[in-house]
Amino acid sequence: MRFVLDENLPKRAAQALGLVGYPVDTFPEDKRGTKDPELLRWMAQKNYIWVTKDLGAQREHGVLMKKLGVSVIWLRGHVGRESALAARDVHLLLTTKLDSLLRQFESACGPLYFTILLTKAGPRLMAIRDDDIG
Repeated sequence: MRFVLDENLPKRAAQALGLVGYPVDTFPEDKRGTKDPELLRWMAQKNYIWVTKDLGAQREHGVLMKKLGVSVIWLRGHVGRESALAARDVHLLLTTKLDSLLRQFESACGPLYFTILLTKAGPRLMAIRDDDIG
């Protein structure tokens, strides 16, 4: 089981997380620009957990995510700047929550969905109910 950071997130964050031992990859060059439904099929084949800030994907592709069994973590910046995430923000959000998330994904019997929100008090992890996807 590995995490894959969406192309809409800084590649440097994945590299930094990988340097300290987290199982994090970025999309290969041949997948850049590929539409989400095809990426979801590819992620399902590779048993990837998708890390993205694409909030529209939850609504647009939720049914396919559940059908394929792809788990997703949505990252969100501060309120009013949800999609404004620098590499440092992504690194902070993930390093504070990845250990907990890994344990949950390893013991899960199906896909799981989370949001990690950057707040003034620090990263906040929120589970998303299966019924709220799609």
